[in-house]
Amino acid sequence: MSRLQTAAALAAGARPVWGYARPKRAVAAQSTPRPPSRTTSLPFQQAKELVNALAFAEATLPPDTRWAHAVAVIEQSEGFDGDDPRAYLARQGRILARVREWLLCRGLPAHCLWVREVSPRYGRAHSHILLPLPPELRDDLAELVRRAGRLRDIPGNRAVVVSTNGDRGIGTPASRAGVLRDFLKTMSPKARLNGVPIMPALGVRPRAPCTIHGKRSGTFESLGRAARAAAGWRELETLSELRAALPTGEEARKERHRAKQRRRRARRRAGIAPLLSPTRCTAARRQEPDPFADDLAADFFDNE
Repeated sequence: MSRLQTAAALAAGARPVWGYARPKRAVAAQSTPRPPSRTTSLPFQQAKELVNALAFAEATLPPDTRWAHAVAVIEQSEGFDGDDPRAYLARQGRILARVREWLLCRGLPAHCLWVREVSPRYGRAHSHILLPLPPELRDDLAELVRRAGRLRDIPGNRAVVVSTNGDRGIGTPASRAGVLRDFLKTMSPKARLNGVPIMPALGVRPRAPCTIHGKRSGTFESLGRAARAAAGWRELETLSELRAALPTGEEARKERHRAKQRRRRARRRAGIAPLLSPTRCTAARRQEPDPFADDLAADFFDNE
């Protein structure tokens, strides 16, 4: 087409053609859900998140707070589809949401740490949960988890187990650290940080790893990174810092003894008389003369 013909066509209202067709708009392909992630061991970043969450709770809650360790075998639930990893996470999410509401209704700290495992000890797929709980409420919590997840017992294995160390509760930092070390047992024995093996440095004994599809561990928002940052918490990063947040029973006893020695030295410097131990108080009371142990009383008891 010549220039004159093009000008005439444009004057008549024709649309210009520039030598190529306008590209068609690409039709968005129907999105398919991304398959959940797959891990064979607990990543160190998630382990560090759990340790910081527990250390933050220890620093903010009263020292006499009692805790409980619950195990929910979610695979033993009605209508559970073991081939769909999202079904596990959805059922666990419903359980944890009900637990959070239940804690808040009773005026308890809405804190929780959890980790998923697969092992024959509690059936197969199950979740470990660590949360503040008075020992007298352990049966109520077990019933709540059972109803929220529609869990059922099977011969030889209960669907929900709540451990509170008897009526004392998990009431010491060393005992709670022991539970958390059990949470970390599925880390990779080959994991290293700056060339140092992580599990021995944290005092964690390795167990058989397990494959998990989807999120492997987590906490409630009250113990999450955002809540810790808002409270001015300094994150524990090095292995020595993380290890200090996981004291053993022997280390806790030594620390209590050192604290006692420091208080004793402070009282001595202040010129305050040392406190008598219960054993010494009992011995002192035994040495005091009994005003009723006279000859007349002795004769009376002899006559009887």
